[in-house]
Amino acid sequence: FYLSTLLKNIQCRLSLTSDLGRAVNKNDYLTVTCHWMDSNFVMQKRILAFLYDEDRKHTGQFIADSIVKIAGYYGIENKILCIAFDNASNNKTAITKIKSMLSPPLPEIFHIKCACHIYNLIVKDGLEFFELYIEKIRLAVGFIQGNNRRSRIREFKVKCQENGLTPILMPEEIDTR
Repeated sequence: FYLSTLLKNIQCRLSLTSDLGRAVNKNDYLTVTCHWMDSNFVMQKRILAFLYDEDRKHTGQFIADSIVKIAGYYGIENKILCIAFDNASNNKTAITKIKSMLSPPLPEIFHIKCACHIYNLIVKDGLEFFELYIEKIRLAVGFIQGNNRRSRIREFKVKCQENGLTPILMPEEIDTR
């Protein structure tokens, strides 16, 4: 109730961010956060919604409908200046639909592309250039770790035998070749 009243009484424009994410329990959620500058020019932000995406729709229509419904709940439909999204195609579709439903004052700046997502794409593209080298490094690390593990198993078996004990073989130690 407090947040609803606060947002309805704010005299400035608001910015939203939204993203879909997967929790450790493998459920998908849509998060919507609101940002604004208060009367002391201090950036404020509040999570408006954390919605469970039961059917894993991830469609532009689902995202648009959810955001418009949340904006309506808080009474901020006419206060939204922009929304920050990554460049996923479902978000681009959502932006088009939200624009038509909310009629923002400056539609040309309504969609702010998430810089973190763009940097992530750039880094992924850059890493593709080194893929052959990265794979060789992974193989080398795996070989070293495998040798260290076998060495520790041998040491364990030796210590067991020195103390008159019979070591228990783990399933991954048994050679099935």
